[in-house]
Amino acid sequence: LPPLPLHLISPCVQKYVSNINREEQSQSLDLKIKIGIVDIPEEQSQEFYEIDLMKDGNVAFFAAPGFGKTMFLTTVLISLALKNSVEMLHFYVCDFGNSGLIPLYGIPHTADYITMDDTERLGKLVRILGEEISRRKKLFARKMVQNFEVYNQSAGEPLKAIVVLVDHYDVVKEAGQEIEDFFVRLGRDGAGLGIYMIVTASRQGGIKFSAMNNYKHKITGFMIERADVIGIMGRSNYFPPEIPGRVLVKYHNSMSLMQMYTLVPFENELEYNQKIGVLIGQIQKMYPTQQAPRIRFQHLVAGTYKKWAVENGRNYFSVASGGGTGRTLHPD
Repeated sequence: LPPLPLHLISPCVQKYVSNINREEQSQSLDLKIKIGIVDIPEEQSQEFYEIDLMKDGNVAFFAAPGFGKTMFLTTVLISLALKNSVEMLHFYVCDFGNSGLIPLYGIPHTADYITMDDTERLGKLVRILGEEISRRKKLFARKMVQNFEVYNQSAGEPLKAIVVLVDHYDVVKEAGQEIEDFFVRLGRDGAGLGIYMIVTASRQGGIKFSAMNNYKHKITGFMIERADVIGIMGRSNYFPPEIPGRVLVKYHNSMSLMQMYTLVPFENELEYNQKIGVLIGQIQKMYPTQQAPRIRFQHLVAGTYKKWAVENGRNYFSVASGGGTGRTLHPD
């Protein structure tokens, strides 16, 4: 067989991109993602590598800067958006890296885009997902079911899947102990409840050792220290070469090299970004009136006055325009 090419285009785009409004179409939740082709020289074969979030849970991808982490997250998120309706699937994008995930904010399925500097929005996300975990645990207990898939098969009103992307997980600890503990809890409890994490990090220590078992699928690209690859994946006859998108995966209980898919053909970063923008525009046309609900905010003074007005039977009315104040007074 020929060696793996340097670029592979995902079959997902050709199969699912459409100019047809899909809001009225009946769709079943599909969380399977083909992310690349595995080379197995011992068997003289090359095979699809597929992740099923519903069965396999969370995913962690480790690689040095510049070796495909942001592109991997973009491929995963857009692939899922192409296959699933906004009503069935929501995303939260935590971009703690170089802001390379900003275009994903335009996908209708994206509830919000959060950076490390946006501490208020990050705190809101922790509260929202914490409450959702508690709510789903109670729902599962009432139905006496153990996981998300079984609950949706038995419930009259199925729950939506939620995918939380974290690019550059290494800096989570800088947000404080409460935030770090929350992401550990989310990785531990979320997958069984239909809340999945897909994260990237630049080194083995980027994710707490105690939290590594929360990620069934671990993928490793080129890393400066080979010891990091061994620490994450175990000993292997292969090491990821210095090629973007060429990674080491565990496949059929052995280690193999894989070339990850990209969504579009490109010659340079500018062309890639432009084509991704076009692809996101096509997804918007598929769901022209649907949008995952954004994280809401209210101005502190306005919120205090509104609370007083409601408690004292007074009419509440506010007017705002312009920048930050206008947005926090009237988030919609």
